[in-house]
Amino acid sequence: MNVLLIAPSAPPKNSPEALQVYRFLTHLESDVRVLLATTPVVAGWEWFDPTLAIDRAGFERIELALPAHRFLHRLLSHRYLSWLRLPDEYFWLPAKAAALARLARARGVEVIYSRSFPLSAALLGRAVKRRLDLPWLMHLSDPWVGNPYRRPRRLTASWDLRLEGACFADADAVSFTTERQLAFYAKRYPQHAHKFLLAPNMMPARASPLAASAARRKESAGRLRIVYAGSLYGERNPATLFAAIDLLLKRTSRLADRLAVDFYGTAEAHYRRAIESAPCCRWHGVVTSTEATRIQAEADLLLVIEPPASHPLSGAFLLSKVVDCLAAGRPMLAITPRDSETWRLCRAGAGWAVEPGDVATLADLLGRLAARKEAGEALPTPPESLAEALAAPAVTRQILASLRRLRDGR
Repeated sequence: MNVLLIAPSAPPKNSPEALQVYRFLTHLESDVRVLLATTPVVAGWEWFDPTLAIDRAGFERIELALPAHRFLHRLLSHRYLSWLRLPDEYFWLPAKAAALARLARARGVEVIYSRSFPLSAALLGRAVKRRLDLPWLMHLSDPWVGNPYRRPRRLTASWDLRLEGACFADADAVSFTTERQLAFYAKRYPQHAHKFLLAPNMMPARASPLAASAARRKESAGRLRIVYAGSLYGERNPATLFAAIDLLLKRTSRLADRLAVDFYGTAEAHYRRAIESAPCCRWHGVVTSTEATRIQAEADLLLVIEPPASHPLSGAFLLSKVVDCLAAGRPMLAITPRDSETWRLCRAGAGWAVEPGDVATLADLLGRLAARKEAGEALPTPPESLAEALAAPAVTRQILASLRRLRDGR
């Protein structure tokens, strides 16, 4: 099977979406050929990661770029030009459809698979489908219109909905990462619900309890080590954690000897400043995917931070970061709304969950967990059953089965 994979966020970028693409590509069957259409690395929120190189037969990678791409991409990303970015800063991608369609035809592509975010990948997928009359699977890692993380301007909101509707109408199949996202769109587009399917975020092979990781946790005996590996932006705010630490400091002067919170990844400047000034917290910046995996396996707890529940879709996200926590085999400490997918997983044994703003509960929980660590008591690991449906080989097989059905006209 020959697949055109449209994924502007793809390896060797190290964004959450790029990691999903990496896991898909590295678990494909040997008879699948892939033409990957992506975009250049421009740093910012997506950094070059040499550990995410793809080395497999039948794989070709092409970059779709603007003239003077780095400069123009940064210019178009400026907040004063937000009115241009519909649905996002890659709005120019459909202009590459004719050239990409010619290349896809020359390579014998049989089916199109687009992965969003960014959403412009779907617009490019639609444009190529209309030129080649090939089946198209549109994947949405997060919702489009109505996504609480997206706030298009009032003047462009109706056009945003029109773009979404056109893509849903033309796609031969649409996949979502959670059942609640699928149900949300089945209600919005009941006429297309028969095309919808589930393709959850994939986790890598689950980390075994490596001797090095166990040794690292033993070295920090007496100190509870919490690790956050990911991005901090928008309403993904660590303020609840900082307030809980401040409350604990009023109860004990030995907290610095009992608690350490390490942050890795990218963050908006004001969050980075808050981390650097918070007690017991350290900011480390960007690391490779391989390094992040090792760091998480060495932690006692993996921190997850999600926005407050102020939107009907707030609880419909299963963050790829949460999937990575399950793969690391370490329990989560999640600051998350009560009805979220993350809350459900924690209640099923993946860790502990506290609502955003519930400072007292989090302070009490941190105090108890720090006392358990100081006493030499091991924290429980998440049950493997929680991660079985999210394993990359299983999810990749589901996606390939859907692509084959589309190719064969079933």
